[in-house]
Amino acid sequence: MKIKTITGHTLRLLLPLLAAGLALACGGRGGSAGAGTVVVAARITVKPDSIGAFTALCRPLIEETRREKGCLRYELYQDPERPEIFFFYEEYADAAAKEYHGRQEYMVQYRLRRGPMLAAEPATEVYEVRTAQ
Repeated sequence: MKIKTITGHTLRLLLPLLAAGLALACGGRGGSAGAGTVVVAARITVKPDSIGAFTALCRPLIEETRREKGCLRYELYQDPERPEIFFFYEEYADAAAKEYHGRQEYMVQYRLRRGPMLAAEPATEVYEVRTAQ
């Protein structure tokens, strides 16, 4: 599994759309952000000497998460202009699926092991997608 790269400029333009759940999902399991869907957008900045270790840590996490029943989409992007910056974009069928994800042992281990690699605290936003009134 290869981590996707996207230019920093494009990433900065897309982040607000992705984080608000307005982008249509083109991959995953055919899902897109619909009513009740929970969208998570997380920006992770790692120390430059930890980039390789961080990507190695993320690969099995991504594979396991994509197998979760309520996971609609789980993507990791890396900024090629600033390769120490990563962006997780996650979609879950509902809040229960997101909570289930957070309790998995591989998530617990990921959070413990990434700690020494971080250059800054992760910036995470969580949104519940609702239909427009």
